[in-house]
Amino acid sequence: MKKFVLVFLLTFATLLLGAESNSGSFSVTLSNLEKYESLSFVNSTEYKFLVNPAFFVKSRKAGYAKVWKVVKSIAENSGYAVVEARQPYKEELSTKEYMDTPDFKLRKMGYVLRRQEKYKNGKPSGKYKYTGKYISTDLSKILGSDFGAALGVKYSSKIEDNVSLTAANNFKDYFELAIKVKSKKNLGYKLKDYAQFYPKMLNLGLSGDTELVGKKVYSYTTAPGEIVFGKRAKVEVEIEVWTRKKNGKPFVIDCSYTLKTKNYSEMVDALIKAEGFLKKLGEEASNLKFPDFERYKGSKVRVLLNLPVR
Repeated sequence: MKKFVLVFLLTFATLLLGAESNSGSFSVTLSNLEKYESLSFVNSTEYKFLVNPAFFVKSRKAGYAKVWKVVKSIAENSGYAVVEARQPYKEELSTKEYMDTPDFKLRKMGYVLRRQEKYKNGKPSGKYKYTGKYISTDLSKILGSDFGAALGVKYSSKIEDNVSLTAANNFKDYFELAIKVKSKKNLGYKLKDYAQFYPKMLNLGLSGDTELVGKKVYSYTTAPGEIVFGKRAKVEVEIEVWTRKKNGKPFVIDCSYTLKTKNYSEMVDALIKAEGFLKKLGEEASNLKFPDFERYKGSKVRVLLNLPVR
């Protein structure tokens, strides 16, 4: 029975993919359905599109308006309903700081450490959200990982599939397990500081006294509206601008949307539409693309750290 259901889903998804994003092209959704039986553990899929900062030189608001106009037009021309936000260009400001060794030992092992501090009325709140991630292109490795929060630490967690485009306008993706901890602690710059929340950091073959380097950005985000891909499949479009100092010159931007997947196999229709829309952005909004975006795997962090794929 299970095999029959899978075959039916794949057949249905293949037909839908042909209508949405060029029949025969690679589909993240179809690939996942064929490879994994544990997709019920995947909480969401995020679709990312890196944007050229040139559109934000005049002002961030002008950039938001430009990107949203294009995205909204493509969505409506594709037959999707669009729900405009009441304040489409209202910004939220925070700082994000990424911690690693100078030679990126953590990243090479698949781990990311981030400290985020939101601003209120233009000033730092003094409240932090720490995020520890384990990343892999193989969902089985994510599910088999022992990465987690320390005993007694209050946290939230989720597994997400991250999808972006290649230079040939095909898809590539990776999975991440994210463990988030809210705290008023301002952690230091040694590995043992982060082991307070993520004990796995002391089981990586590195000393707890290993010095970490922080790479910090100012993050300006706005959510101009939502796109409706189907019943219970509404996604919020977010545009995020990164600068190296407060109100500084934007150096990387992305436009993204996240589809929650409470039951992956029952959301094939919405998932195919969501990835098909990303492909449409690649085809019809190519003028918005970040220069050489494919060298950074759709990642703002790779741009920040100057880690292009060689």
